[in-house]
Amino acid sequence: MRGEALFCYVSDAQPLVEHLGSHAELRFLHRPANLEDVFIKLTGREMRE
Repeated sequence: MRGEALFCYVSDAQPLVEHLGSHAELRFLHRPANLEDVFIKLTGREMRE
């Protein structure tokens, strides 16, 4: 699948990262949230330039 994205906001990412890592067919990125993530979570919309 291409173009699919799922954002997970958790207080302890380690169990999720371990679980995702056990599925070789999945690609994922683990990074801390930033202000754009907070905006999207609060408004449900993307930022537009």
